[in-house]
Amino acid sequence: MAHKSFPTTASHSAGWLKLAAVLSRLASPPDEVLAWERLLRLLKTGAIPARADILEEVIAGYDPDITSGGEVPATAWAHMTHAQALDVGAGTVELRGTVPDDNRPWEIIVHGMTIEGASIDKFLLSASSPPPRSPGRPLGSFWPAFAEELAVFAYEDNIQDPTATVSLVTERVLNRMAERGEETPHPNSVRAVIAKVLGHVDKGKPQLD
Repeated sequence: MAHKSFPTTASHSAGWLKLAAVLSRLASPPDEVLAWERLLRLLKTGAIPARADILEEVIAGYDPDITSGGEVPATAWAHMTHAQALDVGAGTVELRGTVPDDNRPWEIIVHGMTIEGASIDKFLLSASSPPPRSPGRPLGSFWPAFAEELAVFAYEDNIQDPTATVSLVTERVLNRMAERGEETPHPNSVRAVIAKVLGHVDKGKPQLD
């Protein structure tokens, strides 16, 4: 069984949060299942890095590999079809899937998982800071879920695709929210935000349709 260590570039503990602490911040009121699903979606987009004290990796046909003290590869989150927190307090997570372009079974067990605190803070800040609103208009509670789904759409559905119009993005993002049982705003409440996001993408086409 191979054993190797990651290059040390900074203190493992500095600025990194334990899994339990991250989950408690991603759902209010506390909901471990919802928080775990939200964290997985962010990890799959590569927006939030994770580290491990020990990383066990098993690919069919190869000897098991154990690595200590480094970041969990972003490809692991993106290509795994199953992810389960075996022990939240200890930060033990099991990932299962197949090797890209190979289809051999691929399993990873993360021990002592931690998440970069600055990335979590950045996500929570952006999710809780919707665009300016008119005086007196109530602030919708849907913004955190909306921001999350828009970020996932940008990663999974390729927001640079020329067919990604304001209407199409609005429809798909709100449908995703509805499927998850989230509060879904009226399309007109978010069209301006989506148009602004698309306006930052150079696609050489009008942004409002």
